[in-house]
Amino acid sequence: MDLIPFGDDPKDDRLYRSHLGKLVTRTLNKIVAIPVLKDHGSAGVTGALKNMSHGSVNNVDRSHHTPFTNVCNQFIPQMASHPVIRDKFVLQIMDGIRGVYQGGPFARARERGKYTWEYNAMLFATDPVALDHVEWDIVDAKRKAQNLPPVAAAGKAALDPLQREGFDVRQPQHIALAGALGLGLFDYKSNKGRRHSIDHKTLTV
Repeated sequence: MDLIPFGDDPKDDRLYRSHLGKLVTRTLNKIVAIPVLKDHGSAGVTGALKNMSHGSVNNVDRSHHTPFTNVCNQFIPQMASHPVIRDKFVLQIMDGIRGVYQGGPFARARERGKYTWEYNAMLFATDPVALDHVEWDIVDAKRKAQNLPPVAAAGKAALDPLQREGFDVRQPQHIALAGALGLGLFDYKSNKGRRHSIDHKTLTV
C-alpha cells in the first residue's frame, strides 16, 4: 500500500511498505487471537480485523499518522486480506467482560471508571468481519445510552461533544470493506448460510 507518514520522504520505500513478522510467516501455523471490546479514535472500533492488520505487520503508524491522514478504512482490510494473515487467523475470542466505549483503545487509568462498563460477555468467532460488526453494534448501543454519537459520526470534523476526538472522522467502515473483500460476512443478521446464536451473552459466529 503506497502510503507514507505525512511529511516524510515519498521516495524512501522503507516508509511506504509493511512487512509481516517472522512469527506469523515462519513460526505459527494457526493463530487464535484475543481482541478486546473497545472503541478506537481512528478506526471507530478495534477488534479482530485491526488486530490482524496492525498486529501482524510493521510500519502501521502510516495508517493514522495525523488527524487528517487517517486511512484505517483502507489499511486494515488491505493488510488483513494478505493470504498469510487471512489463512492463519482461524479463531477470534473477544474479551467483552469489560468494554471501552469512549477514549479507546487505551482506557487510561484516570478514565477507566468513566468510559468503561461491565458487559460481561465472551464472543467467539471464526468470522472476523461478523464479530467486529457485532462489536460495533455493542459499542454504539452503549454510546447512545451515554448520549454520545455513534462511532461513524464521531470526529474532530464531525461530532465531538466531549472535545476529545483525535482524528477528523472515525472509520469503522473498514469492517464493511473487509466484508466486500471476502474476509467475512458483514451483514451477520442475515444469516446467509451461517449460524449465529446468542445465548447468555455468549456469541458464536
